[in-house]
Amino acid sequence: MSVRYLVDTDVLLDLINGLDEAVEFLDSDLSDGYLATTAITVAEVYAGVYASRDPDRTRARIEHFFATTQMEIIPLTTQPARIAGLFFGSFVSQGQMTGLPDLLNAAIALDHKYTIVTRNIRHYERVPKLKIVSPAET
Repeated sequence: MSVRYLVDTDVLLDLINGLDEAVEFLDSDLSDGYLATTAITVAEVYAGVYASRDPDRTRARIEHFFATTQMEIIPLTTQPARIAGLFFGSFVSQGQMTGLPDLLNAAIALDHKYTIVTRNIRHYERVPKLKIVSPAET
């Protein structure tokens, strides 16, 4: 069975924008795997539309990417939501802040046995048993 990769927002935006580094990383280092992302990541991508200089063009580029890419979008279900909430509460009680969207993605990755693909390693490194790969490390 091939490796299953869950693409985080930063790398997904690089792919949507056609950044050579991201495309090369996908074609070489992740070519043996199955790619997916989450509904949380999709929301984060769309949240940035109006921060761009040309919102209509940005939205069209995002929609074209999702329409032409065979990337599964995994929904948030109760079990990963519960796990993420527990991680979040535990980290906050220890004075360690991590964004809830990243913890939701991490919990989905754990629940579905995916490796997270991100440049934001610090956002995920405290999550136990989570496998992480980064284009920055290759």
